[in-house]
Amino acid sequence: MKNKQKKRSGRKRRLRFLCMFLAAAAVIAAAFLLQPKDGGPSDEQIIEKISKFDLPEGAPWITKIENAQEQARLYPALFNGTRDGQYALRYDTLFAVYDYQEDKIVRRIPIFRINIEQ
Repeated sequence: MKNKQKKRSGRKRRLRFLCMFLAAAAVIAAAFLLQPKDGGPSDEQIIEKISKFDLPEGAPWITKIENAQEQARLYPALFNGTRDGQYALRYDTLFAVYDYQEDKIVRRIPIFRINIEQ
């Protein structure tokens, strides 16, 4: 009888340890995933800084430009002259590139939509 109780208490201890370990791992993973990967600005900080420029209303889709040379090779009209670390801002009517370090818009490209009605 005592052996069964010892086995049960040992299992409970291992299960409790496993649960605590998994909970700690989940907290660490969440903290890592929710932080900006390079310590760069958040979308809210970028939106606050670009609010002084003449840009369309509303929040843009914000994407950090990585591998700018390859992007410029594939899409020269959009990315020619951009650098890694700048931010692509996509509005419904405008594509812009923002340099957070220099606090300036370095590229503006209007987006036109053509509706063809039949």
